[in-house]
Amino acid sequence: MANLLLEILCEEIPAGLQEWGASELERVIVSQFAKAGFPSTTSMSFSTPRRLTVVLGGLPAASPATTHERRGPRKGAPDKALLGFSRAVGIEPEQLEVRETGKGNYYFAVVVKPGVQLQEIASEQLCSSIESLTWPKSMRWGSGNFRWIRPIRSVLCFLEQDRDGSQVVDLEIAGIRSGLETSGHRFLAPKRFEVCSIQAYESSLRKAKVMLRADERRRYIREAAEEIARRHRLEVWPDEDLIKEIAGLVEWPHVLAGRIPDAFRSLPNMILRTAIGHHQKYLALRVPGEEKVTHFVTVANTVGTPEHKETILAGNTRVLCARLADASFFYEADLMAVNNCGLDGFRERLGGVNYHAVLGSQLQRTDRITRLARSISISLRADVEAATEAASYCKADLVSQVVVEFPELQGIIGGHYAYIIGREAEVCTAIEQHYLPSGDRSKLPGSVVACAVALADRINHLAGFYLAGERATGSKDPHALRRSALAIIRIILEQGFPLALRKLVVDAIANHFDQSLNGLRYSSETKEQAADDILAFVRGRFAVLLRQQGMDIQAIEACLGTMDLDDLVEARQRISCLQSVIDGGRGTTLVQPYIRAVSILRAAGFSVQALAGEVEPALFTHAQERQLYEALEILDGLVNRVNSNFAVVAFAEALDAVCNINSPLETFFSSIMVNVEDLTIRRNRLAMLAMLASSCSQLADFSILQPTA
Repeated sequence: MANLLLEILCEEIPAGLQEWGASELERVIVSQFAKAGFPSTTSMSFSTPRRLTVVLGGLPAASPATTHERRGPRKGAPDKALLGFSRAVGIEPEQLEVRETGKGNYYFAVVVKPGVQLQEIASEQLCSSIESLTWPKSMRWGSGNFRWIRPIRSVLCFLEQDRDGSQVVDLEIAGIRSGLETSGHRFLAPKRFEVCSIQAYESSLRKAKVMLRADERRRYIREAAEEIARRHRLEVWPDEDLIKEIAGLVEWPHVLAGRIPDAFRSLPNMILRTAIGHHQKYLALRVPGEEKVTHFVTVANTVGTPEHKETILAGNTRVLCARLADASFFYEADLMAVNNCGLDGFRERLGGVNYHAVLGSQLQRTDRITRLARSISISLRADVEAATEAASYCKADLVSQVVVEFPELQGIIGGHYAYIIGREAEVCTAIEQHYLPSGDRSKLPGSVVACAVALADRINHLAGFYLAGERATGSKDPHALRRSALAIIRIILEQGFPLALRKLVVDAIANHFDQSLNGLRYSSETKEQAADDILAFVRGRFAVLLRQQGMDIQAIEACLGTMDLDDLVEARQRISCLQSVIDGGRGTTLVQPYIRAVSILRAAGFSVQALAGEVEPALFTHAQERQLYEALEILDGLVNRVNSNFAVVAFAEALDAVCNINSPLETFFSSIMVNVEDLTIRRNRLAMLAMLASSCSQLADFSILQPTA
């Protein structure tokens, strides 16, 4: 068995792409080697700001021999044909075998292809893997066309075999040839050194001031920061995402603590934390049990004398103070404006801020959101006045000087200003939280009023950009339409809101036409088509989310295929219920009645719609017909109950009824001929099958579901 190590040393990789790049490179290499006949028993990947490392263990020294059989000409064929076949397969005519087949005796060639040594294919497979890795962003450098996340500076690559020791895998990437050498920390240990074995790789890097494992760097930073906080009788403001990002900025972390000058401690914590964390990548320290930030922790990538540490800390403090001085100036300017004119002054200025060339100004956008938020809050029986007020001011802080300097505080600082001038707490919270959720795992708005404003904002966003002809295409989504759709879905599903989504989309579209905007791609006559297009887009994101949650694609498509995507909560309940039937092993039992009914109707030349509702019980001639019809009436009643007032229990009972109808249906088919000569009786029996298929079709699109064992 053999082990492989690959290290690509390059310029500093963005922190957010390091672990992703290492794991993706590992995945591609493992896959390529497995396809070539060299599956690995173990694999690992590591990342630092300057290097991506992949280690494969348990690779076979050679791939197994393979045997291929190929049929040639019939026995007795001309010698020329036999010789041509022999040359094509690369063996002598005497080595061909004659075998009996169902069509006569034929010549067969059995070709044994010997295995390949790992050393022979490693270079080719690694080059192919590295070149096929697609980064979200990449660059070219020098005169070549090779693209990578950052310029490559060296490649360390070798095979370690049981008896032969370490052997260099000879490959060339971006003009850089591989070898046994690498280098450590850029400043603390820049001298190149040789790596003798995989076992010595990590320890050699540690001696060269490189902490290879990202989780170790994170743990070290967290524990060192907590120790500093304890010494100052403070606590670290929890921010795992920031710690992860900082760990991607340093190869040899060294933690230092600084103090925020008293002049800046009166700034709101949201501004302090944004300046400290998002802008400077420091950790904030606060007084236990309070929100007051008094100190910060910075992580340096170098260590040195105490004087050197003091210089680093002084420089970091100076940069932070400059940032906080700007923030203080902008905050004071905003406070003066708010105290003089309230949020109305900010709101009026939105009229001079362009939102989109077709969709008008930010003020027009705010007016549309306000109208929609009012409608949503009525549907949710929330505080209508609070939702309307919050929506009318939700974008006011876009013209504040703090948001211009700190865009991350959109909404948050607006809610803070609303609190300062005495707005109700529910209004302030809704303004602050209406941008939530910001992703597939972020938290939701904390109140019904805030959810109403957040939904109004996202639905207006989707409707506006669809009307303007802006779409998400492929991997490109410049206006974050997918994120808006996901936010709508998450709020409705996770809060269990019984909202009529189509009506809200139609209302949002109408709001745009009421403002007489120029350049919309839809007309007033095609508003319904616009709503269909928007709901189809939401439907796609809804299906993706459910797939990520583990639901079967057939169950998703089957349920969505028979209902207008109006009530997302009901749609998920239907899908979950159908999924449970399939997972319980009754998939075939559920689908079989529909398949049999539709197949017979199709063979007889009738559609379900043509015969549904034409059953005449007076024409029954056998008890089995009446038995089946009674079961169909029970199913039809359950389906009508589901359609009139959906409930999970009723839907589950209807699916059970479809499964249970197999017994009377089988008795019906085994005792009665459907296609009898009497056309009236034949049509009546076919109508019962149409009744069955029609009832099934109202529950789900059974044509999508495939019978399962």
